[in-house]
Amino acid sequence: MENKPKKLIIIILGAVIALEAVLLILLFLSKSQETREKLNLKLQLKDITEELATKDSRTKELEKQIEDLEKARNDLKGQIDDLTAKQKIAEAQTQAAKEATETFSQQFQRQQEDTIKQLKSFTSESRKTQLALIAKIESLIETKKDLEGQLAKIKQQQQEGSSQEYPDSSEVPLGTINVQMKPAGAAAPQKEGAQAKNQGISGNILSVDNDYHFAIIDLGRESGIKIKDRLLVLRQEKRMGEVEVKEIYRNMSLTDILTEKTQGNLRKHDKVIPITPPQSQ
Repeated sequence: MENKPKKLIIIILGAVIALEAVLLILLFLSKSQETREKLNLKLQLKDITEELATKDSRTKELEKQIEDLEKARNDLKGQIDDLTAKQKIAEAQTQAAKEATETFSQQFQRQQEDTIKQLKSFTSESRKTQLALIAKIESLIETKKDLEGQLAKIKQQQQEGSSQEYPDSSEVPLGTINVQMKPAGAAAPQKEGAQAKNQGISGNILSVDNDYHFAIIDLGRESGIKIKDRLLVLRQEKRMGEVEVKEIYRNMSLTDILTEKTQGNLRKHDKVIPITPPQSQ
């Protein structure tokens, strides 16, 4: 009987020892798990710290980039403002230049119109002067022809008188000469056969102004032409145009060039012939 309690005690002691051993093992295992977890936590904390440091560095870089971009934006804004101001100045200058150009164009046009008026006035005065000179020349030619006719008549009378009154001398006393002058511009009597001659008359251009459309020809009253007569202009038998008589003198006429019936410019020495046979005046 005494052995049973001992065995029981031994069993209980063994159980206690086993339990302690199990507890020790469990404690060891628990501490080992805790250690591993702490290590894991430390590693995770290190990773998080490194990640935070990386993010902080990236954040600083981004902030620096944002700062640079902001500065660049401000610079661009300043440049845009400068360009806008320059554009406004350029637009104002362009507008001023446009207004100045329009003003100059208007002034130039007025000056051009005034110059054309003055030129036309000068040409008109020049034409009047030319006509006056032509009339004066015609008057002198008529006077010269009258004097030549009277002189020829006097010589004829002188020869007839000298054969009767002064047979031995060819001299004639000055008192026997009586010269009578006809007024300037008086028409000379038409010669015999003039009517027949007028049927085939032709002449030439003495001078021409194609810009102001007039020409002077060497046909006049003695040729039988009249004011408003039209003449054909030929050059080497080729038709060049037509002219119309506006002013007429003894041996020349002033004509207007009929531009609608004229091709190209007329020239000095171009031939002129009446379109219809002229009637004797």
